[in-house]
Amino acid sequence: MVRAMVPYPTQIGPVQIDVRNNGMEICFRRRNWWHFLLFLVMFPIFAAIGSMAVASFVQTHNWLAMGIGLPFATMAFVMGMSLVWLLVGEERLLLNQLGCGYELRVILCWKRRLVPLTELKRATADYSRSGREPELEIKTLGRSIRMGRGADSRTLDALAQTVNRFLRELGAGHPASEVGDHTAPPGESTLQVKQAADVLQIRRRGRWSTTRLFEFTVLTLLTGSIVGAAATLLVQKGKALELILLTPFFVMAVLPAFAWFRAVLEPAFSVEWQFRRDELRYCRRFFGLGIWRTVLLPPLDSVQVRRFGSPWRTLLKKIRFDGGSSFFVPIDDGGHAVALMGTRRQQIARIDGLTEGEARWLCAVVRQDYTNWFASSEK
Repeated sequence: MVRAMVPYPTQIGPVQIDVRNNGMEICFRRRNWWHFLLFLVMFPIFAAIGSMAVASFVQTHNWLAMGIGLPFATMAFVMGMSLVWLLVGEERLLLNQLGCGYELRVILCWKRRLVPLTELKRATADYSRSGREPELEIKTLGRSIRMGRGADSRTLDALAQTVNRFLRELGAGHPASEVGDHTAPPGESTLQVKQAADVLQIRRRGRWSTTRLFEFTVLTLLTGSIVGAAATLLVQKGKALELILLTPFFVMAVLPAFAWFRAVLEPAFSVEWQFRRDELRYCRRFFGLGIWRTVLLPPLDSVQVRRFGSPWRTLLKKIRFDGGSSFFVPIDDGGHAVALMGTRRQQIARIDGLTEGEARWLCAVVRQDYTNWFASSEK
């Protein structure tokens, strides 16, 4: 008796699903009418206060009015964008034999990603991101694809099961135990590798993140304008003591500004490693300038892929070497690393900030092309 195939659902909550021509198209439109009504009421209030304050500054050049009005104008801008997103914004996901395509559209297409089928793993409902609403996460060998933020847990769980079922039918998915058989890094990787006879050179360049730029811009405008307005008022009234007590808040306002500049200049930063059989060189570059650090390495026993938790738990990880030498390597967005292990099973060095596909590919390169680095080759 042949078991009939269960048809795919056409809709799960606010998510529409269309399966045809050996492909699945998923469309998510966030239509939270409570948020829409709230923003619709608050938007004209914030916009009016902000515009009046800015107009007062233009006429009287009163910086206090500008400092008071800028937070309202910023919040009005954010609410206006939220209203547009709630009205016409949508996310689309297309799965077929070629891979996965993702689009974020708000009138125009603001974000587009294409991931080959061989790099797709599985879908899951992600509830672990602190301070953010749950969303659907499609794990890949590179950066994950995220969509459906704001949907309820039942919708996300059912959607993850539907996507996983379709991925299995397409033959996608990589088991977590699969190590060392990748011939190339993920398609979206910014990792650059140069190989010579006995030298492995690895370079990663920074790239812009529109999400970070937007978040840091809003945060900088809000904190800077509020603290600036308070400082202007205290200066006008001649209250020096209160101005000194306001110093910690000045620091809090400056930090988002530094983070904003860092996000803007991200492409100017790069990290470079140079591995030889007996030494490791590391350099953190800014506009091509940097200082090299060199550490001697003992013979290797193995090279491993390791996974770490959230990169935001700490900004720096300390790498220890035999002989007591050490230096600091910044963590990037990736949650995986390549660990070089010594003959005593101790970690000699580690390359942080890699995606899973990058880490597995680097392991394959070291194991296949640099066998003379390992202690077993000397026996």
